[in-house]
Formats: sequence, structure tokens, C-alpha cells
Amino acid sequence: MVVDSNEQVVGHLSLKGGRFDRGIHRCELGMGLEFGYWRLGLGAQLLKIAIEQAQSVATLDWLDLRVIHINQPAINLYLKHGFAEVSRIPDFCRIDAQPVDDIFMSLWVGSPRSSG
Repeated sequence: MVVDSNEQVVGHLSLKGGRFDRGIHRCELGMGLEFGYWRLGLGAQLLKIAIEQAQSVATLDWLDLRVIHINQPAINLYLKHGFAEVSRIPDFCRIDAQPVDDIFMSLWVGSPRSSG
């Protein structure tokens, strides 16, 4: 959690493991920051913590996340840290009646090897 000087939560980070035995090598990342706290380096710090934590788990190979296509600052942050777009669901939801794509991104966090 990220809290401000008034002890109000302004950001969060979560890692959720696989739902079944055959999926324990993947983990889903969820994170967010209140708009007023964007572009202060906090997102990069949270992402670094998440990646380091994921890399410390011997059975974990992949860190996955989802982001909507209109959140370009988040997409840029994820790309900068090595995530790659894996798939996209067009018109996943609508904001103000406008279609919004859902992007699935992944990062290899397992032992060094070629990912794939």
C-alpha cells in the first residue's frame, strides 16, 4: 500500500498466484495509484517491488497483468520494465459509450533463459 501524509491509501500493489496446481508458475499483478500521484516515480517503485518479489519465488516464471488501452502512461511503464503485450480483447468494456480494449501483458521472471 502507498499512503499519503494523512495516512490515506493512495496506491496499492497485489500479486495473486495461480488458481490451480498447473498454473502456479504464473502470477497476476494488480496495481494502481490515485491520479494525483502519477508521474512521481511511485508506480515504478511499486512495479520494481512486484518484480523482485516475483523473482524471489522459485516456482514462479511469469508475471501477468491487464491494462486498458487508453491508459498509455501505465502501458509505457510496463513496457519500460520489460512487459510485452500478449493479447488484446477489443471492445472489452465501454467508457462514455466508447469501446475500450483490454490488453494482457506478461514478463518472464523465472530463472534466466529465453522466454517463450
